[in-house]
Amino acid sequence: GFESRVAASENQPFMESECVSCGACVAACPTATLQEKTVVMLGQAEHSVVTTCAYCGVGCSFKAEMKGNQVVRMVPYKNGQANEGHACVKGRFAWGYATHKD
Repeated sequence: GFESRVAASENQPFMESECVSCGACVAACPTATLQEKTVVMLGQAEHSVVTTCAYCGVGCSFKAEMKGNQVVRMVPYKNGQANEGHACVKGRFAWGYATHKD
């Protein structure tokens, strides 16, 4: 209802909460009120490619949602054997290295 509020923890300041900024709240938001900054800046993706995260050795699967050949966002792949649709903050948000000029 109108009294609902999005918060990391009930009645706690954000920095004192248990939130690790993994982005699960973005995925769970039923109204798309919470969105990645890249989606706001670049717009909606046109297609997606299933890929493997390169940050660590776990082997999490992601759908790289793309607009042309530019990554718009990374979405944890629900059928991924290692992560089963979950992701850490690096996997979901720190993918800029994939298209960095260096």
